[in-house]
Amino acid sequence: MKKIIFIISSLFLIILGIIFGIFLGGKYFSVDKENINNLKKEIENLKKENKKLQDKDVDIVENDIDDIDDEEIQLVTALNTTNLTYELSDDLMDEDVLGLELDTNKDRRGAKLKIEWDKFCEATSSSTCETGDEIYDVSGFKGRIKDEFIGGYGQDSSGTTLYFLMDDNTVEYVPLFNLKKNRDGTSSYEINFSYKKDADGKESIPYFKSLGEIKGVKNVVELELVKVSDKETGWISTIGVLRDGNFYDLGEETN
Repeated sequence: MKKIIFIISSLFLIILGIIFGIFLGGKYFSVDKENINNLKKEIENLKKENKKLQDKDVDIVENDIDDIDDEEIQLVTALNTTNLTYELSDDLMDEDVLGLELDTNKDRRGAKLKIEWDKFCEATSSSTCETGDEIYDVSGFKGRIKDEFIGGYGQDSSGTTLYFLMDDNTVEYVPLFNLKKNRDGTSSYEINFSYKKDADGKESIPYFKSLGEIKGVKNVVELELVKVSDKETGWISTIGVLRDGNFYDLGEETN
């Protein structure tokens, strides 16, 4: 009798174990299936996010412009001038004194220029003067910006120019001033604004527009300010330096 009870109990436990195993198996299978579906959804979401980035044309490749230290730059030969002496210097232009601040946008398709008008009008020969601080769009670029630079050319502030090192190692530029001929025969320097309509198509909004790529200038990896001199006088300019130390005088090309 005890044997029969033991056998029946054992069979009952075995059947119960099988039922429980089937239940657990189904449950675990359903969890695995659910996990797989979740992974598929995550993959689809990642694909959608990647598509959005491609549509916005955002490049997430890190810039290599910082690979070159200023102390490592050794100027060799100017590729577009002769009989001039060039010397690197850190104290040729003070952006804070000029009241200028230039920053590239996150998408690297444009930039923002902040002008502190009180400082700017005091430090420059601008015939255009406003009050307070204003931030202006800088746009019209053909490619993506790798680095921005406030440069100069000549012996006064009228040669102040915004230079932009691009992803393909060319340089685009925006002169800050425009020489205006007055009716009385005199000349004055006004801000080189372009204008666009607002969303309502009414008010004209000032901005700065790139004049495009500087022709013949390529393979530039660094932008620098330099002292330039000949046998008679001296001035400042902006140069585009190549990895081998040769360079272009950008001031000569854009003025």
